[in-house]
Amino acid sequence: MTLMLKRKSILLLLISILFLSICGGLFFYNSVKKGTNLGLSEKKVIILGFDGIDPDLLSGWMDEGKLSNLKKLGEKGTFLELGTTNPAESPVAWSSFATGTNPGKTGIFDFLKRDPQAYMPDFATTSFNEGKFLLRLFPIEKPSVTCNRKGTSFWQIASRNGLKCVVLQAPVTFPPEKVVGGKLLSGLGVPDIRGTQGTFSYYATDEREEGDTEMGGKITKVKVKDRKIKTIIYGPRNRLSRRREDILVPLEIEIINDKQAIIKVQDREEKLDVGQWSDWFVIKFKMNPLIKVYGMGRFYLMSIKPEFRLYLSPINFYPKKPPFPISYPKSFCRKLAEEIGLYKTLGWAIDTWALSENRIDEKTFLEDLF
Repeated sequence: MTLMLKRKSILLLLISILFLSICGGLFFYNSVKKGTNLGLSEKKVIILGFDGIDPDLLSGWMDEGKLSNLKKLGEKGTFLELGTTNPAESPVAWSSFATGTNPGKTGIFDFLKRDPQAYMPDFATTSFNEGKFLLRLFPIEKPSVTCNRKGTSFWQIASRNGLKCVVLQAPVTFPPEKVVGGKLLSGLGVPDIRGTQGTFSYYATDEREEGDTEMGGKITKVKVKDRKIKTIIYGPRNRLSRRREDILVPLEIEIINDKQAIIKVQDREEKLDVGQWSDWFVIKFKMNPLIKVYGMGRFYLMSIKPEFRLYLSPINFYPKKPPFPISYPKSFCRKLAEEIGLYKTLGWAIDTWALSENRIDEKTFLEDLF
């Protein structure tokens, strides 16, 4: 996919992807069990994967002292420029990286695939099965997701041979595969609660048109009445209803003054200053009286005067109760959240879509990263 961004935005995008890859890249720990006859060292090996970064730019920044930690790692370990696949797209390249095979064997040729029956595009790395429900209430067969990447990853091979592996947010690992004696947190491929790669929401009093943006956003025009705004949050499509309409959750904003407002969603509220990010709001979406799914998002209060503007990040899976498995073992994502706090679970974790649509500026974009 090609985004028509300004030169400066492209540079910031590369930096952000670099940061994302460092924080949520692939970590592979090698700690051979005692008594094995593999003859391998007990030293740990860490592999950092960088998506979309130009090696010449990276080398230049390292030489300029802007990436001192990476420079030290390169000097002490190994720093190499890798070849890529044809086409040179993220899911294609990462699938080959994981399996050591070409796209003809992984079966991943693009970001997108098409439905031969309807010719509609869909994300290439996964396939979704809606399951079966009795009277649209009782699950007979649970909905499921299948990873379309073929081949065996090198961490699976390593783990089967007695090496302990921990894989954090490696691309094309959703749903998660079994890692014997190890752990895996899925990366690129994990959708948001709407089943997309990142649908943001934007609320403003000065919007002329409402609806969907080209790059994946929900735009809502709001009105202030008695210092309050009442609007909605767009949740997942309700596949259990006949019309398959969006599940909507009420959102209320109470304006305190020209610089502060209170955000209210369900049983949680938080006071924000202009220019401030909220903590995570955990949101419950009711599919029917028996089935609920949970997501989470963060608000950014952009302005109150002269115009009110509020941004809501894509609704991520709630790692303590994800609608589909996002880790192996299943409890790993929950235990990780309990240990370090809530974290982004969306595979495309950097909100390039809102930046491309000029709904957030570069400062806000970078604040969300760090």
